[in-house]
Amino acid sequence: MVVSNQVVPCTPRVVRSHQRFVVLAVLFSLSMLTIVDRVAISAAKVDMSHELGLTDVTFGLIFGSFALGYALFQIPAGLLADRFGSRMLIASIVGLWSIFTGLTTIIRTAVMLVGARFLFGAAEAGAYPASAQVVRSWLPAGETGIAQGVIFSGSRLGAAIGLTLTSWLVAKLGWRFSFLALSIIGVLWVIGWLLWFRNRPEESPWASTTERAYIRYESGEACARGRV
Repeated sequence: MVVSNQVVPCTPRVVRSHQRFVVLAVLFSLSMLTIVDRVAISAAKVDMSHELGLTDVTFGLIFGSFALGYALFQIPAGLLADRFGSRMLIASIVGLWSIFTGLTTIIRTAVMLVGARFLFGAAEAGAYPASAQVVRSWLPAGETGIAQGVIFSGSRLGAAIGLTLTSWLVAKLGWRFSFLALSIIGVLWVIGWLLWFRNRPEESPWASTTERAYIRYESGEACARGRV
């Protein structure tokens, strides 16, 4: 029996849904949210310093603890995304950082704040590794570059509006209620994510059969399966 190594010709399907672009838009919002929540403490720095008696040196430790937690947990978060998928991981990431943001409202000492920011950084660390896993699963190979551009532009836009937004919140509500409001926004985001997102297009009721085929075709999977 002769086994052919030819690739069965495959053609792209007509795409009748664009769920992958909705996925990308949600990742954009996630990228924005990470930065808005991250810069909130900078907007509240003056008020927190006065109320808690924090010096610039202490705030240096607070900012450094966030960076340390962020750095230490990025690789483990990436491993978890590869092992278990991104749906529950991203929900856990946003849920945990929202909890730590909310807990900031009850902090009374510098030591507690350093610890909370370390845990906040550890939680946020997985956002971009998990987003990369979503892009790999949901976007065809020819669209991954623009997808990464969209995601990272979300972080820059978050930085652009985050300080203005959180400064306004602090001025209107005080820093404790501002952190509570950001915490609630994160929890609502998690609920929406869990109700809607699935790890792969094949698991999503909102992605059409043709869109799933298009993603796999453009990623080379459909042609690879056509080898006989």
